[in-house]
Formats: sequence, structure tokens, C-alpha cells
Amino acid sequence: MAHVMEPGTSRFYVEGPLTSEEVRSAFDKVFLNCVTLIVQERNTYWVYVDMGRQCLLLEEADQKIKGEGFTVNGWKVTYG
Repeated sequence: MAHVMEPGTSRFYVEGPLTSEEVRSAFDKVFLNCVTLIVQERNTYWVYVDMGRQCLLLEEADQKIKGEGFTVNGWKVTYG
């Protein structure tokens, strides 16, 4: 399933026995409601984030992504 990414959008994925609500909640805590789309393919969730929006924690989120990373209920989130 292909999705066209708008300019300024970043894509992440997380694999694990999760619900879409768990994924949405975890991303909203990092990106403050900048998630534009979540696509589930079996146990993988592709999460699209509009990095161009005014995210209050954008700087902190950038550090999390490039540094220690973040997880959804213990499952590692990967950029790309």
C-alpha cells in the first residue's frame, strides 16, 4: 500500500502487538497532535508526522528520534 508523502512529512514505523490507540497516544505525547496518518499492516504501524506544523515539543522530539529513540509500550520506533 503506497502513500504519497507531503513535503515536511516524516514517516516512522513500529512493529509489535499494539493497538492503533496505543500508537496514536504514544506519538501524540512526542509530537503533540502532529500525526497525520497511521496505517496498519499486520503487526506494523506506519506513522506519518507533519513536521511543518507548530509542534511545541518538536525540538525534544528531534532529540528523541536522533538520540535514544522512543518506544510504544516497549516496542522501538524506527524512522523511515
